[in-house]
Amino acid sequence: MSAPMLDVQDVELRFGGVRALAGLSFSVERGQLCAVVGPNGAGKSSLFNCVGGLYRPQEGRILVDGVDVRNKRPHAVARLGVGRTFQNLALFPRQTVLENVLLGGYNRHTSGLFSCATHGFGQRGKERRLREEAFDILEHLELERYEHATASSLSFGILKRVELARALMSRPRLLLLDEPAAGLSHGLVAEFGGYIARVREQFDVTIVLVEHHMGLVMSISDHIVVLNLGKVLATGTPAEVSKNPAVIEAYLGVSA
Repeated sequence: MSAPMLDVQDVELRFGGVRALAGLSFSVERGQLCAVVGPNGAGKSSLFNCVGGLYRPQEGRILVDGVDVRNKRPHAVARLGVGRTFQNLALFPRQTVLENVLLGGYNRHTSGLFSCATHGFGQRGKERRLREEAFDILEHLELERYEHATASSLSFGILKRVELARALMSRPRLLLLDEPAAGLSHGLVAEFGGYIARVREQFDVTIVLVEHHMGLVMSISDHIVVLNLGKVLATGTPAEVSKNPAVIEAYLGVSA
């Protein structure tokens, strides 16, 4: 059997005397859409920051397709095929939608300084292929009409899709989505959930989703990991997790 796309093994992350992750272990199989949920302070964002190379845990291993990324810097993790969106939009407001999406391909740009400075034939060819690929992603997310619009001129819901498009431009094999529904209206949450499910199928990518909107989580996930105080509280299908007494108590503060 092939290795999991993401394998978190006994990860410890401490800030002084605070244990953000306390021996955390779970795995995400190739092709899964896995949601990581839990109360505030459960360790969800800390987990993403460890996988993406922003934090370095003191103990444990984090394997992406069998490669340990625990001590790798963010750009090295990205080159292994890990893409990410963030809770807050990190787009360039004065750049066009196409320009923002193209920035997602920076980790695949291998041209030397001389080639870039002289804008040679090979360089122009690479730029043309990147633009074609970016426009294809825009079409998949129904954003092609906004290709030349500046980010500052667009609604929040559209910009959420632009950020997703930029993450896809890096050709991720593992895509980390950090609270993608945050700030969206109820109707847009359902719509965005459809885009996430479509991306999983069309781009053949494994998705790990951190989200507080449980309606979205239950509707698109095929596996859920519940965290509490930096540890795994429960794992399973949406149906299994929703009936777990420990999960109900952690969320509602009452015994099931």
